[in-house]
Amino acid sequence: MMMFAIVACAGFTACGDDEDGANALVGTWVGSDAENRYDEIVTMTFTKDGKMTATGVDPQSPNYNWSFSGAYTTQESGTDNVVLISFGGYFAGEEDEYYDDDIMFRPCYINGNTLTIFFDGGDYVLVKQ
Repeated sequence: MMMFAIVACAGFTACGDDEDGANALVGTWVGSDAENRYDEIVTMTFTKDGKMTATGVDPQSPNYNWSFSGAYTTQESGTDNVVLISFGGYFAGEEDEYYDDDIMFRPCYINGNTLTIFFDGGDYVLVKQ
């Protein structure tokens, strides 16, 4: 019975119309992986209608460049600078393989014009443009 109550509540809060979190996330963000393991420059763009694109450009090794196109959903986390987010979509060249590793909601942190977000197995720190 308790599980049913939890699932029912999650169903009502996960509808993706979180205006404050979604509005703070909308825009273009540029940065790199949080640990600076790679030389790539990552750009993520979030639109108000739930669409998302991301690219990784490595000036030293262009064969490692990547791009992603898909959708995102947000929900309230209960904390002002934290938005829960999930992604789904396709990496370029892999249109037959739907990316949903992050289908579960994960926190992303917005602190002023800085976004820390988990995507495709790694953390990224990006600055709003």
